[in-house]
Order: sequence, then structure tokens, then C-alpha cells
Amino acid sequence: MADVARAAGVSPATVSRVINRSGYVKARTRAQVENVLRASGFVPSLAARALGGGRTQLVGLIVPDVDNPVYLDILKGVNEACRERHYNVVLGQYGEDESIIRESVLHLASLNVDGIILSIPEFHRVDPRLYILPFVSHRIPIVQTGYAVPEFRIDAVGENAEQTGRLAGEHLARSGYERIAVVGSTENPFTRGRMEGFRSAFREFGVPAESIQLFDAELTVAGGHAAGIALLAREPLPDAVFALNDVTAIGVLMAARELGIDVPGRLGVIGVDGIQLGTLVQPRLSTVALPTLEIGRKLFELLYDRVSGVYDGEARGLHVDGRLCARQSTVSLNTIRGK
Repeated sequence: MADVARAAGVSPATVSRVINRSGYVKARTRAQVENVLRASGFVPSLAARALGGGRTQLVGLIVPDVDNPVYLDILKGVNEACRERHYNVVLGQYGEDESIIRESVLHLASLNVDGIILSIPEFHRVDPRLYILPFVSHRIPIVQTGYAVPEFRIDAVGENAEQTGRLAGEHLARSGYERIAVVGSTENPFTRGRMEGFRSAFREFGVPAESIQLFDAELTVAGGHAAGIALLAREPLPDAVFALNDVTAIGVLMAARELGIDVPGRLGVIGVDGIQLGTLVQPRLSTVALPTLEIGRKLFELLYDRVSGVYDGEARGLHVDGRLCARQSTVSLNTIRGK
């Protein structure tokens, strides 16, 4: 930094302000310093910056995996918002193993990240202390997808899960579907909320509760495929399948194709999330699309408020709404039946 200052004809403090984007620097001076920085190939030491009490400009993001494109969309939203604030994202994956969650968290803590974003759908099954304490003890701000945690002032961004399920239920009910198979797991609060909203929509249309059956399945393509093979081999076939996320719905579509069941002529299929892959499969998947990019951006914005000291109050919880995208995997049975 001293070498850059000499070459630019300014003080090291001015170079520091340019690098850290803090304090006032005249536009001409800033351009002069930045030209020297580029020419010299200078790279600031994150470790030195952290030891000096500054920020590393790093945010940690922990997701289960990237097999589900939803997490890639959240990552993209976080990354876009980070770039605007000159931050970078460090990604950690944990899969199903709680010990790996802890390893991922400790690794990010060791990098002196300025904050952490958790996207752990199974947070209801995991002791929060497993992944919170390494950050709380070092006063590192945390935000997460899902629900806010008042005890630790953890902000959150989540969906209106019941509204999501209601949109899917209203679409199928209005289209004349009556015998429904719901495929997925309702272990976490969001999928459980989707199921509750779905059932409430059908109740309002006068469809009896016993017309809706839940088939437990992993929320993956493989899980949807296995459940689809099992339930579509039974008689009578359901009129439609509501899969609790899109990748599971795509698995059901694969099973229907293998069994020679026409979608949507014989079976309607709808999912949740709005992943791009749903527009590429045949038939194109009907879904309730969630604003995942917006979720990612909002997560970082909440975190940045904490990191920058703009906000230091009670935990905040934001919720976003989904929107129905009716595509080729569902059809109006009323039209087919001449109603």
C-alpha cells in the first residue's frame, strides 16, 4: 500500500480510503490511485484487513446442495446484491449430514466473513446452536431463509407458504381436478404450509378432504420419480399430482412418461418454485413460481443493514408471494368434459 501511495503521489491513508471505499476522496485522486492499483496488480489482504479491525467484504452462504436450481437462483440474487456493495460470496454446502453443517459453518467463521446467510430447509430438525453459536459468539450477523429467530436477532426472508399452496389448489380445483395426490415431504414448515393452503383451497370448492392423499417422498427428482412410479401403478389413477416443489414434479413427469400416462390428458401435474428447468421439460411444467432472485437480494440487504450498523434492532421477518404459472402440464378438465 505504501508503494502504491508513493507511485500515485498520495498518502497511504488516501490509498486505504480508495481500496475500502470509505471517506471522501476527490474523483481525480481516486482515478489516479485506481490506475496505479491496476498497473501494480495490487490485491488487498483480507486477513490483514480483518486483523486490523476492518471488514473482509466476504459473505458466507450455506445451502444444502446445488442439485436443486432454487439454490442457484438464491445464490445469483445474493451475488448480484453483493456486487453492488463490493462484496463477494463464499459458498458452503452441507448435504444431509449435521456434522457437515457444522464443518461448513466453522470454515466460514475461520474466514472472518462479515456475515452469514443460511438456507437450511431442515432448520426445524437441527439444534440452532449447531450453526448459530460460532457466529453469535463473534458477533457476526446472520440471516436465513425461513423464519426469523428473535432470541439471536436473526433476520429472515421466506415465502407465504399457505398462499403458495392455495394458488396451486385453486388452479386445480377451478380446472375440474377432484382426485389429487400430493407428492413430497411435509416435515419442514414451508412444505407443511403449502399443503395446508392447498387443502383449504379445495375445501372452499367443496371437494372432500379424503379426495386429497399425501404420498411421502424426498423433495428431489429421484424422490418424485419413485413416488410417481408407485402411485401411478395404482387404480384408480389420481386426476392430478401436486408436487411440493418443482424438481419432485419433474420426477413425477418422468414416471408418467415411462408408464405411458398422458400428461395432461390423463394426469395433471403442478409444482412449486418456478425453476427454469420447468420450462424445458415436456410438457412444460405448471408451477407456483417464487421470486427466488428477489429472496437472495433481500437476504443480503437485511444482512448488510446489520454489517454496516444501519440496523441493530429486533429480528425482522420478510415474506414474498408466489404467482401461478399455468403451463402445458395442466389443462381444464371442464373444457374436455364439455362442462
